[in-house]
Amino acid sequence: MEYIQIPDEYNARALWLLFTHSPTKCFPSNIYSVSAQQLTILRSEGIPFTKIDLTKIEFPKPEAAH
Repeated sequence: MEYIQIPDEYNARALWLLFTHSPTKCFPSNIYSVSAQQLTILRSEGIPFTKIDLTKIEFPKPEAAH
């Protein structure tokens, strides 16, 4: 699996392409976990993306229940 970030202006179309081809994990800030096949599909449709190293991304921590 690869982790990618998709620009806002392409996010809706890219998300539709990803979801119609195989399971996709979604993270905040338009970041997705995708397969090699999904990367090929995005490239063939001209959807730009940036590969992401998740170890360098800070995700919000859940708050404790009150």
